[in-house]
Amino acid sequence: MIGEIALCYLTVKEISLFLEKELIFIKILEGSVIVNKSNKDEVLHKNDLLIIHPETPFVIKKNIGHNLLTLLRLDRDLCKNFDYKTNGKVYSGNSAQYEKDYPEVYQELRFLLESITRFEVFENKSELNIYLKKLYAHMNKHFDYVACGNLHKEFSEKMKLRYQNLYFNYFEINSLNCQDSLKDISKHLDLNYDYLRKDIKHRFGYNYHQLKDILRVNYATKYVLSTEMNITDISFRTGFSDHKYMVACFRKRYGMPPSELRLLRKTDTPARMYFMKSI
Repeated sequence: MIGEIALCYLTVKEISLFLEKELIFIKILEGSVIVNKSNKDEVLHKNDLLIIHPETPFVIKKNIGHNLLTLLRLDRDLCKNFDYKTNGKVYSGNSAQYEKDYPEVYQELRFLLESITRFEVFENKSELNIYLKKLYAHMNKHFDYVACGNLHKEFSEKMKLRYQNLYFNYFEINSLNCQDSLKDISKHLDLNYDYLRKDIKHRFGYNYHQLKDILRVNYATKYVLSTEMNITDISFRTGFSDHKYMVACFRKRYGMPPSELRLLRKTDTPARMYFMKSI
């Protein structure tokens, strides 16, 4: 078995919490929803597309009126087979924010996703593999957040090396307790501090500290949902200065403290699975 693909149809009635291990593509078919996978709520309307990186916790909230969306899941084994350089890959994309600036990039993404989910392609292993290979090539060129930022433009080899170095050394779970400031990091990278500060904000849409907090909340959310560890211990393990600051970050991200988020994990998200395919 090489991997699995699953396509779900989902209506969000109030609020649904997700912590998927797979790469997720969300498309809004009817109405609109509110999605938060970073530090702000974003309204997605009909035909909008969103890419969710594996193991990124996110919430989908009901907006006004009826909604219907699809979740296309590509599991990790597919990444291994179609994306040979998986280290340092963080996929991210939001058509509502960036499609107007990069219409051709998103047009190709839409074409590939629609091709993959066409029934006659889905039932043809050889043809499906061709489109999956094209999809990952396109994702690597335009939607790898570490190597393309939110600009959807592949960095130079020098830039990619710089930000992969930054990601591995300062954003992995084992380095979230690192107290190095961006000034310290700029010295390690032999770069001007002001240049690096502005370049990070320009390329990724967040400053260094915002990126660090987003990732800390991601890791902390996994502990909140999968363990009974107390909040103080989780905040210490994920590099927050204190548990009060972590709770404030959770409120900013989810609109609720970690204790309330724990209750959501017991609520099943109703989704109609139309087909699942092993390829």
